[in-house]
Amino acid sequence: MSENCFVKAMNMTKSFDGVTVIDDLSFEFDEPGIYLVQGDSGKGKTTLLRILAGLDKCDSGEITVNGKTGVVFQEPRLFDNVSLLENVKLVSDGTSAGDSMALLSAVGLGDDAGKTAAESSGGMCQRAAICRALYYGPDVLLCDEPFSAIDDNNTRLAAALLEQFALTGICIVATHGGDVPFDHVKAILTL
Repeated sequence: MSENCFVKAMNMTKSFDGVTVIDDLSFEFDEPGIYLVQGDSGKGKTTLLRILAGLDKCDSGEITVNGKTGVVFQEPRLFDNVSLLENVKLVSDGTSAGDSMALLSAVGLGDDAGKTAAESSGGMCQRAAICRALYYGPDVLLCDEPFSAIDDNNTRLAAALLEQFALTGICIVATHGGDVPFDHVKAILTL
């Protein structure tokens, strides 16, 4: 994690078609760890992550994300005709973190790394998407319901990999709540 890495929101508000989704939200995540953003569907979890990723803008307030940012979307967004391994490597900018095969092996995909995304299940593709985001080498990782397509056994593997990242980085995970697969959570933000 780079020095002075943090995520901060001050009085953030976001509306769509006159309906306020996020109202006067303030928080600061300034230490490595897993941070959960919980709430029912439609409460602004995805909107918050999209704003933090720079994909959307808030209507008012201030947002600061200091550090290299990676994203795991709700859907894998892989190239169908490319192997899982090559999909992971596509994000390399010369500063990638770790070994792409080691990441895939950590989530149970070592033997399937040569399969194309089209030949792989949704859960396999989602695990590859998590590996791709980690391979990018972020300081801050934004995960939008990253386990929704993954079975319980493989969820534990993927969660363990995110917890390993969170020893030195900030990992923000949007979830509906309930049973989360993490052993240690730094804080929970409820929307």
